[in-house]
Amino acid sequence: IFNLERTVSALLEMKNSCTISNGACGKRKGSVDGKKGSVDGYTCFERYLLTLQGLVLYALFQASAEDLTAAYKRLCMMCHPDKHTDPDLKLAAEEMFPKVQRAYAVLSNPDTRMVYDAYGSKGLRAGTDLVQHCTTREEIIAECKASEQLAKERQDRQLADANSTVEVALDARPIFDPSDGARELDIEIGEMTLSQSIQTKITERDFVQWGGALVAEHGKGAGNASACLKHTFSPDLQGEFEVCAGSQKMGSVTVAKNIEHGFDVRGGLSFFNAASGARVGLDLSFVRSLGPMTYGVLQWQHMPGQMLMKTGVLWNSSDSLVSAFVQLGLPDTHVVLRGESQVTEDIRVHASLKVGVLETRVAYGAERMITDVDNRVGARVRIGSVTGVSLKITYHRLSQTYTLPIMLADVIAAETVLVATVVPVAAYVVLQRLVLDPYLRGVERAQRTEARRRNRAAIQRRRRAAMTEVQLMKETLKRRVDAELRVDGLIIVQALYGQLVASSLDDEHDDDMPLVTDVTIPLQCLVKDSALRLSKGTKANLLGFYDPCPDEPKSLRVRYRVFNQLHETTIDDEAELACPLSWHRIQE
Repeated sequence: IFNLERTVSALLEMKNSCTISNGACGKRKGSVDGKKGSVDGYTCFERYLLTLQGLVLYALFQASAEDLTAAYKRLCMMCHPDKHTDPDLKLAAEEMFPKVQRAYAVLSNPDTRMVYDAYGSKGLRAGTDLVQHCTTREEIIAECKASEQLAKERQDRQLADANSTVEVALDARPIFDPSDGARELDIEIGEMTLSQSIQTKITERDFVQWGGALVAEHGKGAGNASACLKHTFSPDLQGEFEVCAGSQKMGSVTVAKNIEHGFDVRGGLSFFNAASGARVGLDLSFVRSLGPMTYGVLQWQHMPGQMLMKTGVLWNSSDSLVSAFVQLGLPDTHVVLRGESQVTEDIRVHASLKVGVLETRVAYGAERMITDVDNRVGARVRIGSVTGVSLKITYHRLSQTYTLPIMLADVIAAETVLVATVVPVAAYVVLQRLVLDPYLRGVERAQRTEARRRNRAAIQRRRRAAMTEVQLMKETLKRRVDAELRVDGLIIVQALYGQLVASSLDDEHDDDMPLVTDVTIPLQCLVKDSALRLSKGTKANLLGFYDPCPDEPKSLRVRYRVFNQLHETTIDDEAELACPLSWHRIQE
């Protein structure tokens, strides 16, 4: 709203000292009212403010409500398009008048003015989420403190939050791949794994992560534990030291270094406890940026019983990932192609192909976000020449992951692949229709009801103001309607604004808070020369309008007559409106 790049002292000096000669900028020549630097009630200071780009109101610092209202009325008289006949001035007024209304709407409301004073125009563009539901200064301060406390608690919780994984491996081969030729409805639990890790911040440069895992397989159990210290030596040098117990790996030391922009090196030593004694493994990798979203990778690894060299290229964007890697080594040499893509806002698909000496394998699957929070469900089918056909179902919620691998068959068969592909999709559709959709509708209904309850006072206050504005328009309305009737012009029969289509979430609604408001009179007052034009943007800020359902989809339906023919159109709240148009005509 304001562009006060000039110094305050210069503005105040102009306000106190400048004068205007008779007729300068005045609507009527020689109409000086005796005030210093004032013509027709407009001070030179106000006129200077109007010349600043984006500044449409004289309301600086601690301007009173009376001063604000007086300046608004003066500027409305000057900036209203109907007050000008010169085409250039009329065009300028059409551009300036909505800014005057917007500025007054912001500055006359104590809440939005407080937001502007604290955050500027960016705060206003942030929407109602910034200080939603607040009507007093005390409530705004309380909500800011609560938001800060919530952010601190969330940060602390992330530092001490446990990442846990539960995996239950099922064996369904007796159903799809019976050894004796007879199918049995028998599913066995082959393996169960429980793992958990916690990361805690010690200092600004040090993190400690410890965790463990328990594995049960065919009546036998095992477990391991580990602790890792991560230290940042400098912005481009980090190190890790890990100690393990309960597994062959005893520990490791890893160092990561950024050599230059787009070139990273990572190397590590791992220590293993083998039957022949302690063994040492070496891992060295290089990552080079080949473009804005393209990376090249080279890795060399030497571990007990394994030696390999891997190289490849990875392309990663905000919604897609494609990679190709070649691995040479013992015991396996293979090529892997992998791709991922964000099909829709909440669905991501992925596929991979592995061709190697030991096995050729194809995998494909999808993952879907089921709520606004980090709740995802996914399924992956893997078909291998050696490992057979398997299905893996995953559910991820915040820092918890639940995995259900199902071994279907050792031999590839069309019916097994079909079952592995179709059954998860069908099960998800049924689950969504019977469980997820009703649950999410209930959550959304509760959130919408709570939002309406919190916004109730503000909506009622704005509704009363809009009704007052409509009453003030009735004199203008009579003149406009008479003028249009004389030329058989545009007459607004009915105009409705709000939630015109009943939502399935509105099973119960308060009659005192209508979701649709009649705006016939305000729109008729905007008709000029048998034409109605509304620019893009919400219509809630127009004179005589108010928002009956904040943060919810709204529409504007206009039924009008022109040349004694009935027309009707419906537009979204943010869309542009132009009337009359031939395709609006309807049959009576």
